[in-house]
Amino acid sequence: MNNAVKMVLGILLMAAGVYWYIGNVPFFGSDLWRSFKIVFEGVFGAFLFFIGLIVAWVAWDDYKMEKMLREEEEKEKKEVKKAKRAAGKKSRKSRAKKK
Repeated sequence: MNNAVKMVLGILLMAAGVYWYIGNVPFFGSDLWRSFKIVFEGVFGAFLFFIGLIVAWVAWDDYKMEKMLREEEEKEKKEVKKAKRAAGKKSRKSRAKKK
C-alpha cells in the first residue's frame, strides 16, 4: 500500500475511535465513559508491559551497536599502529642501505 493510503486509513480509524466514544453508538447506548474506564483499566497493564518491552529492546540494540562500534574502532587503531610500525621498519632498512 502507498504511504498516503495508509495515512488516510489511519486517520479514518482514529476518527471512528473518537466517534465511538463521543457519538451515540446505538450498540452500547449512552454509558460509553463507563465502558471506556473499564477498557482503560484492563488495557493499561498490557500497555505498560509493551512500552517497557520496546524501551528495553531499543536500549539493548543501542548497547550492541555501541559495543560493535567500539570493537571496530579498537581494530582500526591496532591496524594503524601495525602499519606505522611496518613503515618505521622499512624506513630504518632504507637508511641502513644508504650508509
